[in-house]
Amino acid sequence: SSLTLLDQCSFKAINICGMVQSEKDDTDWQHTLTTSEDKDHTLVGRCTGRGYFMHLNTTEGSPGQSAVLESRFLYPKRAAKCLQFFYKFDGSQQDKLIIWIKKDDGTGNVRKMVKLQTFYADEEQHWKLATIPFNSQTKFRYAFHGIREDPGNSTGGINIDDVSLTETQCPTGVWQITNFTALSGSTSQGDYISSPLFYNSEGYCFVLRLYPHGVASSSGNYLGIHFALCSSQNDGALEWPAGNRQVTFTVVDQDPDLTQRMSASRVFTTDPDQLSNGQLLWNKPSITGSLDPLYDRHVGPFYGWNSVLHRRELLRRSFLKDDSLIVFATFEVVEDPGSVL
Repeated sequence: SSLTLLDQCSFKAINICGMVQSEKDDTDWQHTLTTSEDKDHTLVGRCTGRGYFMHLNTTEGSPGQSAVLESRFLYPKRAAKCLQFFYKFDGSQQDKLIIWIKKDDGTGNVRKMVKLQTFYADEEQHWKLATIPFNSQTKFRYAFHGIREDPGNSTGGINIDDVSLTETQCPTGVWQITNFTALSGSTSQGDYISSPLFYNSEGYCFVLRLYPHGVASSSGNYLGIHFALCSSQNDGALEWPAGNRQVTFTVVDQDPDLTQRMSASRVFTTDPDQLSNGQLLWNKPSITGSLDPLYDRHVGPFYGWNSVLHRRELLRRSFLKDDSLIVFATFEVVEDPGSVL
């Protein structure tokens, strides 16, 4: 289905895209100009005097105080939603960020609260991408609820930037590769970076390999991405071989305006009869694969694209931002296998 953009905001204007500060909380989010020390995600500090983000100062006040920033009213056309935004914790290890939606209660009043997800501070003080799926077919708002928990030990706060909301399914797997320049510099052609474990909506486990300089047999300086199924406790209930399912890789152009993005995607459909070394390629990984000590489980044969994106494109667009490369991956059933070429 075509992408339907409901809302997006990079906070560059003083009206912060019609978002409102709650009148019932303890403090407010601050519309903050990027500095050499505190950089926004949109421009990553590249332009002096430009680039804004929203910041909740957690160095002051009392433990438990919070600030709530709500979107404008939104009127959906479809049920499925995907909220994406970048966030960064640089305050106390106790700080947290809760994402809510406030829905129509059935009488036209938008007041029914639903908690979507909670994010906790960690030691990684860099911008991270959040993707949150939810459903709503009635008027609603989404909200960022920041909580300062330990002002005495905070050195900063909670930051959000580059928000988007689409009426689409969220990607199954979101792989954010940080410190990409150093990782790329320490690898050569044929070397790869291993993803975390991902699970699709049916319960299939899968992993990815990203080749920063291409697979050993490739020609040209391209990023390559390969896909493999992995064993899990769900395997006894799943269909094998796992055919007629579509695998999609997307190296994300991180332009804050979704309508201007030129992400690089590749797609293939699993063939239930395809063989690898005399065995069905998409059969159970415990049959077709081998035990991988990195994941402590069986991983099946890898299959994918040797040339997804030329390396020179990394800096021409916004594929690499805050030294992070982001890969989306989906593995979903094809409803009508005969319709897929």
